[in-house]
Amino acid sequence: MSFIWNLLDPTRKKIAPLAKSGREFLGTVISHGLTDKTVKVRVSFQHWNFKFARYLSRNSNFLVHDSENFCRTGDKVVIRLAIKKISKRKAYYVRNVFKAYPRQTFYESINKEKRELFEVEYRKALAHYYTTELRTRSFDTKMLELEAKKGLREKAKLRASENVKRILTCLLYTSPSPRDS
Repeated sequence: MSFIWNLLDPTRKKIAPLAKSGREFLGTVISHGLTDKTVKVRVSFQHWNFKFARYLSRNSNFLVHDSENFCRTGDKVVIRLAIKKISKRKAYYVRNVFKAYPRQTFYESINKEKRELFEVEYRKALAHYYTTELRTRSFDTKMLELEAKKGLREKAKLRASENVKRILTCLLYTSPSPRDS
């Protein structure tokens, strides 16, 4: 009989057994969001091979009903066999999320927007420096040209970071406050 820790109990002293004979499995969500309220769960199990006298690993993929669209790729879930098939290819549903994969937080999305803004500003600055400074010079060797390009890339990074700081401070101080509306 398989056992899993009951995550609802803070002391984790109780164990919640899985149902026998293939009615419940512990698996990992491998894809979500392709269809509404459906996730694909991979269940790994081992079976004894008499020829090689060792356990061999097998995987099975199941389409599982997720009624709340909560599961994300990487979540460890317990799936249970439904009494009646949910659809043509779905016979299991998510009983509970055993271990949730980390979600993207608000601060991570802000950092992602900053990175995208930095990339745009960096490309603009680099194009500006290439057109103004690189084309006006002539180089004797390829090595001198590469060193000049490297210096321009560093210069463009500094300019882009300054522009991002300026844009973010403008957005911070010009955003409407609740009292203005």
